[in-house]
Amino acid sequence: MPVSGGSIMVFKDLIFPSGALRPSPQPGINPLCLAWLLPARQRLQPSALWGTIRFQLLPERTASPNMPDAPATPVAVSARRILVLGILAGHVDALSFAHLGGLFASAMTGNTTHLSAALAHANWHYAVLLGCVLAIFFGAGFLASLARLRWGATNGIALMVLLLLVVQAAQFGAHARLVELVLLPALMAVQGESIARFSGNAIQTVVITSNMLKCASALASAVALRCGASTGPALPAGAILLPGLSWVGFAGGAMLGALALLWQAPLPFLWPLPWLAILYIDITPARPGN
Repeated sequence: MPVSGGSIMVFKDLIFPSGALRPSPQPGINPLCLAWLLPARQRLQPSALWGTIRFQLLPERTASPNMPDAPATPVAVSARRILVLGILAGHVDALSFAHLGGLFASAMTGNTTHLSAALAHANWHYAVLLGCVLAIFFGAGFLASLARLRWGATNGIALMVLLLLVVQAAQFGAHARLVELVLLPALMAVQGESIARFSGNAIQTVVITSNMLKCASALASAVALRCGASTGPALPAGAILLPGLSWVGFAGGAMLGALALLWQAPLPFLWPLPWLAILYIDITPARPGN
């Protein structure tokens, strides 16, 4: 006999003799309420409650022979990719800092600090500009993440090329600063969401602070393991090298951007195009497993 009370409906025959729950084929049963079918002693245990909810809401996924795991990318391949992306991010950030009067295209930590200072000093014009940059970066990152999940990373690289071409073309018009304000943060967000894992390591090529800390932490762990002060697991391949390369690449790209401004070089926003072409060719063979 079913027992109903309000919106809760449970069936007694859902319990095995051992007290385990049987999946219910009945529609309209709230899976969260099935936890109360556990014996009172188990009902109060968080592990039993979570196991019941997880069994109902998050069924285990089994591996399919038609979808094998993608092989790990060799560290050497990840190294050249992360170096190219670091150079691009540093170059664009240096140009945006100079052209936009101190605004960053990728360093949202710095922009947030500037925004707080602008609000404190009632500098509303500068605060609005910073708020726009932050909103554009967040929105572009959201859309780029959806696009990556749907179409893969190579389309993100192609979009970055298109954005650089539009920004460079805008330099010959009267609204170059406005175009840079909108498209450069979007460009950096697309880069950050297109490729963010390298040989099993989660690394953001547009965020240097976290990469410095990751490199330092991995180096400390390696030293501790070497000295016998730690018994933890071995570090993943490239845990020290790859964050360090991102830092070095960003610094080198920023130097190139500064030199382009100093020398008043023509078409500075097109300088990264050869690097992006190399990157696009490099990641295209990995597209089916992306």
